[in-house]
Order: sequence, then C-alpha cells, then structure tokens
Amino acid sequence: MCNIITVMANKITLEDRKIFHENVASSWVDWNTSLRNFKDYIESMEKDCDVDEHEIAVEIRRCSELLLTKNIDPKGISASFCNWRDEYSER
Repeated sequence: MCNIITVMANKITLEDRKIFHENVASSWVDWNTSLRNFKDYIESMEKDCDVDEHEIAVEIRRCSELLLTKNIDPKGISASFCNWRDEYSER
C-alpha cells in the first residue's frame, strides 16, 4: 500500500512527520514531547495545500493511536511502531 502523505506532502510536513515518528517510537522521549510533535505535524498538514482533509483525518487517527500506545506502554512502543511500519510502509 502506498502512503499518499509521503508522496504528496511538502518538505516541512514530511520533516514534522519524521520528528513525530522518531519521538513517539523512542521510549526515552516523554509523552508530552511527542504530543507537541503531533500538534506541529497537524499544523503543517493544515497549511500544506497538497494534503487533503481525508489524508489529515487518517493521519490524526493513526498518530493518535501511536500516542495512546506510547502512553500505555512507553517501553513497548518501539516494537509496536516497527511492526506498524512493516505493515503500512511502501512495498
């Protein structure tokens, strides 16, 4: 499955997405930092003319689930995130 956001988004949106992914997957980064990264990512998507409302909605849901996983099991998020990336990355 091709991830549209990585194909269509501008450089700032992609950088904010990368920062969020790195921090949400790192057990040593606290949850509030990841939440702030998520907010930055959402704001970037809103400003990005190449990202439509559906893509934003999908990303909000996906990233929210990652934040929830981090909150429940901060040490286990890395393994969960790696499994998620294998399932949803471009093939």
